[in-house]
Amino acid sequence: MESTLLTGPTHAHLEQKAFEKAAHIADDSLGSILYITRNDARRSEAEGRWADSHNPLCLRAETIDAVVREWYEALYPPVQPLPGQLNRRLTECALDYTTATTTGALAGEPASAAIFEGAHIGLPTNWS
Repeated sequence: MESTLLTGPTHAHLEQKAFEKAAHIADDSLGSILYITRNDARRSEAEGRWADSHNPLCLRAETIDAVVREWYEALYPPVQPLPGQLNRRLTECALDYTTATTTGALAGEPASAAIFEGAHIGLPTNWS
C-alpha cells in the first residue's frame, strides 16, 4: 500500500481528505478503517464526523495508547495500565523505534511531542 502524508493549515480539511482516501481504498467490512486519535474525546468526535457521510461500521476509532497496547499484547503477555504521562513517554519511544526502522513518510524522524499530539490517522487496517 502506498503511504500518504497529508499536511495543511486546518485539521478539519486534512481529516476530510483522509476520510475520502480511506473510504476509497478500504472495503466495506466491519472496522476496516483504523483512525488513531490522541484521546477519547477526539475519538468520539471523529466517529461522529465519519458517520455523517460514511458507513459508521467501517470505522474503528482508537486512541494511540489503546493501539500500542493492543499491538504489544498481541506479541507479549498483557501488561498493567500505566499512569498517563509514563504511558505517553513509552508510546513516544515505541514511535521513535518504529520510525527509525521504517521507510515511511516519518522515517528517521523522532516521535516528538508535536508529532504525538498531532497523530490523527485514517488508514485501512487490512493494508498488509
